[in-house]
Amino acid sequence: MFDSNKFKLLRKQKKLTLKEIAEYAGVSTVAVHKWEKKETTPNSENIMRICEMLDVDPYEFIEKKKTTKKISNMLEIGIKKVPIIYLTNVKEFLRMDKINSYDKYIICPADHSDKTFAFSVDSDSMESSMGKTYPKGVQVYCDTQKKANLGDNVVAEMEDGEIIFANFANHRGKNILKPLNTRYPIIEGNFKILGKVIGSYHPE
Repeated sequence: MFDSNKFKLLRKQKKLTLKEIAEYAGVSTVAVHKWEKKETTPNSENIMRICEMLDVDPYEFIEKKKTTKKISNMLEIGIKKVPIIYLTNVKEFLRMDKINSYDKYIICPADHSDKTFAFSVDSDSMESSMGKTYPKGVQVYCDTQKKANLGDNVVAEMEDGEIIFANFANHRGKNILKPLNTRYPIIEGNFKILGKVIGSYHPE
């Protein structure tokens, strides 16, 4: 079950108000108040947003039970694991029917399909001084079954086979891939979107 007491404690440690949590999670202040009072439970997407704002692992919100394994508690609040892969292996991942043959996995609290993977950011091209940023080392979740719209961050394949992590945008009437870091040029040419970014986790 979702540990509302731990949530309240962490919120106060970060000196965040109910309103600030609500605005970041995209819910009402009343909803956050009910989470803390154990009147309702946040869904997996809400938990993902909470983790991002508080900069904690989803395990922090799993209520500890002596007779229940941690993985069971994870499933109880809708948290599942996805494989961590290299972007160069995305096409291989898409061809596989099962995802239980990978060496590393990470918890993905966001709602996602079975064809979701995670990868580590290895450059500063998606770092931004404003809004969402993806510095080196951040784990990014990508769902290959979700449709990407303009403005979404995506993983895409260029015509030459190169795999790119960038923002899906439009420039002068043409769809492009745009790094969030303004020091990098926009990427034009033919490309195919392989998946939509649905969240990220900043490890300590």
